Amino acid sequence: MKTEYMNIAILILTTCTLLVAFSQMRIASAKTRMDLYNKRFSIYLTALDYYQALWLDHSEESVKSIKEKAVSFTKAYRESQFLFDADSGIYEILGEMQQHGSTMSYYIKRRVECDTQNVEDRSDLLPLLTAYNESYPLFEMKLKTLELKMKKYLDFSKIDGWRLV
Repeated sequence: MKTEYMNIAILILTTCTLLVAFSQMRIASAKTRMDLYNKRFSIYLTALDYYQALWLDHSEESVKSIKEKAVSFTKAYRESQFLFDADSGIYEILGEMQQHGSTMSYYIKRRVECDTQNVEDRSDLLPLLTAYNESYPLFEMKLKTLELKMKKYLDFSKIDGWRLV
């Protein structure tokens, strides 16, 4: 009789341990998915910040901001190759955005330099402006393409809530 109670107690304890282990596994899995989501969303936000910095007013302060955003964007671009499927095209899109952003930021930097230093010969600005005007809509188009490509990775509308069983 005593062994029967002991066997029942062991069975109950084993079942409880199994339920706790299963719950911990589900929680760890959800946390990993959320961490991955946050890293991916951070890449999108970095691209958006860079875009916004490039089209806001062009002053000495904005040149510094653009440089900071460009550094963050480059880091996000390099990181993206590890966070998205290779066939998603996200890494390539970010690379193109980086090239367009670099073209745009160089024009902005040069124009601000000319303005602050009162440079009389601004003949180099015309080709830079032309390149800027070509790159701006392409950067914007790539940002929209990026949003579409990332939707699959950032769409949390079909999340299962946490449940015990």
